[in-house]
Amino acid sequence: TNRGAAYANLNLHERAIEDYDKALELNPKYAMAYHNRGGAYANLKQYERAIEDYNKAIELNPNYAKAYGNRGIAYSEIGKYEESVRDMKKSGILFFYSGREDNAVKVFSICFKLREEIESDDVIYCGIALFLLTLNPEVILALRKMKAQDETLRKIFDLALVKLRGKDISNRIAMLEEKEKTGEKKILLELLKRL
Repeated sequence: TNRGAAYANLNLHERAIEDYDKALELNPKYAMAYHNRGGAYANLKQYERAIEDYNKAIELNPNYAKAYGNRGIAYSEIGKYEESVRDMKKSGILFFYSGREDNAVKVFSICFKLREEIESDDVIYCGIALFLLTLNPEVILALRKMKAQDETLRKIFDLALVKLRGKDISNRIAMLEEKEKTGEKKILLELLKRL
């Protein structure tokens, strides 16, 4: 797969695909080869084939953050925005929990830009995570125009605004943490405590 990656870096995507095919013949459970071949297909604008390869990479490695993010981008290219933001949110969460916050910021940012195509709680989640990671005031302005259906998301956003005004919100965070002991909103509460 190293040669395949070298071909991809030279924009020789068809040759890269041939190398990934050979690698997968030798080891059909090689998640990275599926992911990289998916990237080559995406660069050739063959998004459906890219998605198939990202699916296989994720099937082999369910915590493959990069595969979720790239599948999300491929979905957005073919207008499947709901699937796109779901994957980007998952990718951002996986990157965050693996200590790769820079990657999480990138993915949450791409996801939040899709608010022009779809307004959903997943997009709002990505926006709140992006704001809590970057403190970018433009994100707050955009979030104020959106309406989360999920009550906990609304509370977390409101608490972030209160905290920015210098108020103590530790009791309210503790109450939300009691309610959200596991799950994806836990990351937002962790970030909120950092403010």
